[in-house]
Amino acid sequence: MSRVINTAAVTLLVLLTAAAAHAAMRTDANGNIISAKSHIALTVKANDDVAGLAKVELWYRKQGGPWQKYPEDPTPGRNPGQFVITFNAPEDGIYEFYSVSIDKAGNSSGAPADATQPRIVVNFDTRPPELQVIFEREYKTLQPGSTVNFNWVAKDDNLKGVSVRYWWDGAADKPSSRALTGDSGACSIPVPGDGVSKLTMLLAAEDYAGHTATTQAFSFDVKADGNPATAHDNVSGETNANSSAITETPAAAGEMPNPPAAKAEPNDTAGGNAPPVNQDSTSERPAAQPTEPLNDGNAAKPEEPEIKPTALQVAIKYDVVQSGATGLDRVELWYTRVGEPDWKKKWTLYQFSTNGKGTFLFEAPDIAEYGFYIIAQNRAGQWSKPRPDGQTEIEPDYTKWVDPYAPFLKVISPRAGECLRGGSEVTIRWVANDDNLLEKPIKIELFSGDKSVLVVENATENDGVQTFQLPYKSGKYSIKVTATDRAGHVTEASTGEFFIDSGNIAVSMEVMDEEYMNDGMGVGGSETTDAANNDSSQPATERSYAAENSNNTASLTDEEARDAFTRGMSLKAKGGLQEAAELLKQAATHFSNDDVMVNEYGIALYEMKQYTGALEQFRRAAAIAPANGGYQWNIFLANYGLKDVDGTAQAAIDVLASDPNRAEARSMIDAVVKMYDENNRGSEVNAWLQKIIEGSHISDSLKTYVQSRMR
Repeated sequence: MSRVINTAAVTLLVLLTAAAAHAAMRTDANGNIISAKSHIALTVKANDDVAGLAKVELWYRKQGGPWQKYPEDPTPGRNPGQFVITFNAPEDGIYEFYSVSIDKAGNSSGAPADATQPRIVVNFDTRPPELQVIFEREYKTLQPGSTVNFNWVAKDDNLKGVSVRYWWDGAADKPSSRALTGDSGACSIPVPGDGVSKLTMLLAAEDYAGHTATTQAFSFDVKADGNPATAHDNVSGETNANSSAITETPAAAGEMPNPPAAKAEPNDTAGGNAPPVNQDSTSERPAAQPTEPLNDGNAAKPEEPEIKPTALQVAIKYDVVQSGATGLDRVELWYTRVGEPDWKKKWTLYQFSTNGKGTFLFEAPDIAEYGFYIIAQNRAGQWSKPRPDGQTEIEPDYTKWVDPYAPFLKVISPRAGECLRGGSEVTIRWVANDDNLLEKPIKIELFSGDKSVLVVENATENDGVQTFQLPYKSGKYSIKVTATDRAGHVTEASTGEFFIDSGNIAVSMEVMDEEYMNDGMGVGGSETTDAANNDSSQPATERSYAAENSNNTASLTDEEARDAFTRGMSLKAKGGLQEAAELLKQAATHFSNDDVMVNEYGIALYEMKQYTGALEQFRRAAAIAPANGGYQWNIFLANYGLKDVDGTAQAAIDVLASDPNRAEARSMIDAVVKMYDENNRGSEVNAWLQKIIEGSHISDSLKTYVQSRMR
């Protein structure tokens, strides 16, 4: 069904319940509303300033399928013009919604076509993810210093993320957590060299609808079987019998040995390893060994394996460049959480190592900004820097945001394919989400091709709206929005290409001489009678539509013409009638046998009060699809706009011939009778009414009404 004149403004919204009104609606990875249930409440708001609104219809389609009218009618809401309906999705998937309004005169905004843009898109997802864990082998007991290796597979159309939580010795209130990338992969958990006796772990998957799936808790005993650990250096807490001799080794007479100098370099992929013992400052230090300094460069040492930190890990490379005559005893990594009260005093020992060169692998308990501090001690007991004591403020060597997630970003408008007027004001709308966005995280740029031609905002707030004036230069443009979080993650999103048109409309005039006026084209010419039969009220410049547009679309392809129609409909819905009419004209000319495109072009002209042009398009549409009574109604409206009594009267007869039970029939009859009276032709009313009775299969009630209007 092709639509007729739009008489009502309609909006379609998701209706939140009282409980849900206080929480933000969930969205999927594409920014669509996502529902964890199979139903959702929608509210339609519509208004009509003329005849008044009668009802609305809800139309829907599953993405990629045909539009269907929802069988249940919306019920009136609390406020005027408001209708509410609960939509029940037949199955999970992405659904698009559109609303149709009908006024009390029977005018309809029209059912959606294939190219119609939905008013709301909702993703229904009622099923939780499926999650499977496969261990590399059957672990009976774990060796200190070994690793636990496993693969995972998560299945869900709207998977948001997978994570693993694990803890040692039953301390479930102090777990470590690691985000896993993708929907499948491999993961390894390192086991400390000593100090723990049990590992417990579980995996969880979450989708964008809020469903979660959690595995059972896997528990493993950590127990040495007498074989040396190979994954990490074995750091023992036992006292060495020779350690007392180390403290008696003097430096040069009267001098203290130089303390070791530790150089820290944050490096997310640096080589080296360190035993992740997670001891605090009260832990017993491992005894020093009576050997040469570890960093003297003389001892041969195998190349350490590369450490690749996962999402919540930070690898910090260090190098002890000087340790004094007694040699290195240990290197310690301390951390604090930046931003908390007195955070420069709240230092915690995370790891230590007896290696002079290596990498500390810090695993953050959660997303936050952390400060790191590395100190070294030689065997004479001297420290390279003050050791944190909880009283003195210590400046960190290095700070870093530990945040594995890049911001979510979607640009809503302007849309790709739109045609905007040069120099006009355009509103950019976007949605950006991240718990750790910068204070002014948004950058907006205007691009022509791949070249930035204007920085609209270099750093602005994430309020979702920015307005600026377009340049006057015509061409294809796009807008890129960038969102940055405190961890340095950057997400970019673009509108896709739209058009800026600054072309001026040229109008020419010429005075016709008497010879032209008498050449059959004007009053008194030999063809006056024929011209009258072909709507003499129509200017000569608008009569030959085919001749006028014969060359306008010669270079358009079918795809370009369809694109013009889509952009034209979008612009018309937003009030850009002039630009919309030009695009719809191109589409209707290229697809000259498409009654829908021709009719839509006519509606654009009608809404601009160009009734003559609109009438021609409505007649073309009716000729293509004579069975469509809506086109006859549009012809009636165009004639009424031209104040053509005879044309309006005949169009009314044609409307009733195609649809004798049309809802607005009585209003139409009254309008024609009034036109006859206003033009002092009231004596012709009875003859016209008699034609209606004789020529249409009207209902008995309408026939009675027609007879009541006779004089």
